Parts: sequence; C-alpha cells; structure tokens
Amino acid sequence: MSYDLYFFKKKNTPLTSPKISEYLTNHLGEPNVEAQWFFQNEATGVYFIIERGEPEESHAGFENTGLVFFLNFIRPSFFGLEAFRFIQKFITDLDLYVLNPQSDKEEPYKPNWEELFEQWDRINLDASAEYFGKENVFVPREVSNSIWEYNYSIEGLQKRLGDEYYVPRIYFLTKRKKKTPFTLTVWSEHIPLVVPDAEYFLLVHKEGEMMERTLISRETLFREFGSLFEDFDLYKGCKIIHPDNAEKAGKKFYSVKADEDFEQFAENVGMENVLNVQKKK
Repeated sequence: MSYDLYFFKKKNTPLTSPKISEYLTNHLGEPNVEAQWFFQNEATGVYFIIERGEPEESHAGFENTGLVFFLNFIRPSFFGLEAFRFIQKFITDLDLYVLNPQSDKEEPYKPNWEELFEQWDRINLDASAEYFGKENVFVPREVSNSIWEYNYSIEGLQKRLGDEYYVPRIYFLTKRKKKTPFTLTVWSEHIPLVVPDAEYFLLVHKEGEMMERTLISRETLFREFGSLFEDFDLYKGCKIIHPDNAEKAGKKFYSVKADEDFEQFAENVGMENVLNVQKKK
C-alpha cells in the first residue's frame, strides 16, 4: 500500500531519459536494479523508491517519462517530510510535472511538497491507526519529527565540525517490560562528541576482544560528565565535548556504572515502525 506519483515533461523539451537518470543517481545513489532507485537515508531511516517502467498514460502536450515514485503508508510522518521535499526539488530542477492519482487533478501539474505531504499524511495516519501492529510503537508526531530534524542535520553538522568530532544518530528503542519507547544515542571510546537530546546513552569501548556496553540515563551522563560539556551553538538542545575534555573523561568513561543492563532493558525499533497515531479501538 503506497502513495504513487507519475512524472511527465513538456513535449519538445531537451531533457532526456539519460539526463534524468543521471540526476537521480547523483542525488539518490546508483540504481539497485535496472532503472530502480531505492533511496535510504541511514541517518534518518527514511526510504522511498523511484523506478522507470513502461509509459502507459498520455496527456496532451506532455511526454510520460515512465518514472514512478512510491512512498509506503503506515510510516512515521517524517518519512513524508523528507521524501516530498526531494520530490519538489526533483520536479523544480528538471522542470517536471506530476500526475497524482490521489488528487482530483486529471492533468500533470506542479504541486509543492506541503500539498503532497498533507495528502499523504492524512491517508497515512488513517492507515496507521487501522493496521497498527505488534511491531509498531506510538510516538507523538512532535517528538518523532524533532528526532528526525536532528538526524537529518547530522551530515551538515559533521561536515562543519570535521573528522575530529562525531555527530551521533538518535535511535528509538522500547523498554522490554513495558514496551514504552525511548531515545538513545551511542558514545564510543570517549571521543569528542556532539551530545544530542537523547534520554539514554550507550557508552561503548573495546575490552580485549570484546565490546563493552554501558547503558546510562541522561541524568547519569550529566552527573558524571556534565562539567566537561559545553554549549553547542550549531544545533538547539545539544552540548559538545571538545578533545581536551574528552581526554579527561577517559577514566570515568571506563568505570561508570550502568543504570540498566542493555540487553535485558532495551529492544530495537526500526524507524519505519514508529507511528504517530495509536491503534484504532
């Protein structure tokens, strides 16, 4: 079950299929099968598909590119926020038009991303409530969107800070006993780090041939290491630990006591299983 869009160009324009393919490859990566671009953002967990098939429908004054966009329903709202922003850039950069089977428009046109998002999200929320499964967890939209905004910014922040620092991703997990969701990030080997607004932190270091993992709450993190953190002006709600203070954190990093046993306490949740509506009763 997906939201589909078909792409057209005006007749007699110089834009060619190879040029469109080149654009998609440059922005989404190499096609994983012939003429199918499966895009997945490793930082945000968002994914969608654009593929080329045999053009079937025709409209006066337009040429069907054969390209189709697919975005699944039963997904967190931020999937649409990211996907449709790319779609607007795609049709703007290449002067393309969209045939939208979900709308009442019968001819290709140029929608903005907000229109597409609002339409997809309305259907998505209804489907999410109807088909909410055991693998799904409810997270309010403002919370999951805030996490997405941070994760979406990671690449830009990493480029600005350089390789000396690490900008970690925020993950959603659930507490095994209560199945309640929480946010977690990872801090490895007390390296210089942007400290995001996560509820739990997994401290990871190598001990011989084994990887040791210590799960602590945000409260414990700031009690033990807070004096080493400084304000981070590039992103709201974050702190940063600079190289000199990261070095000072070493002894305590290896000795701090866990608040919970990670394996017994936490269960992973794929980003696609986070939903912004609760199961329909």
